[in-house]
Amino acid sequence: MKKLTAQDIDLFVAGMNAEILQYVEDIPGEARAERLNNEEPTPIEFREACSSFFQEHFQDALFSGDESGAENYFRRALSSESDIQGMEKEIASAAANYAVLLHQSQEAHSAFLRKDLTRYSQIVSNIKQNAPVPRSVQIAVSESVSQSTLTLAEAWKGFLEFKSDWEPKIRQGNEKYFEVIEAVLGAETQVTAITRRDIKNLLEVVAGLPR
Repeated sequence: MKKLTAQDIDLFVAGMNAEILQYVEDIPGEARAERLNNEEPTPIEFREACSSFFQEHFQDALFSGDESGAENYFRRALSSESDIQGMEKEIASAAANYAVLLHQSQEAHSAFLRKDLTRYSQIVSNIKQNAPVPRSVQIAVSESVSQSTLTLAEAWKGFLEFKSDWEPKIRQGNEKYFEVIEAVLGAETQVTAITRRDIKNLLEVVAGLPR
């Protein structure tokens, strides 16, 4: 089993943070969603009581020094795929920051239920600022994109290997077509950067070639 890294934790936390943000952004539509599901909207008093309870719960967990429910969940989830030995403090820190966002999400819920929409919007904005995509996640995504992006020449080379059973005459004819594509679009052009306009220009050039 591979060793857990800080980047692994960041990736995990990014997904959890996204769920919190989705939760707070969905709060205004809760009552309508219940109606659409043919359910009676949950009484506001009950929602307020639940929100207050969870605010206190998440706050107490931050100051008690005991393992929180969030930390327990983080530890179990991360240990299912990686060896977490030696990363316990990093997991605890990530879980504590996550608990802060959980507390803020319930503050947002309470503000909305009190019809304090300004405060609700402020908390949502604050959550967005405090739960950005970690830099290590941005780097991982960037590296993934760069590794998966092919140039036109590389894509053609791979295609030729895939079509290794072509007859010599067919292969020669298609290579001539690619020479035109290469001349118009550029051999080093990234495949993902080719636009509809590029394709249209290519077709216009091909249409003007002698048969």
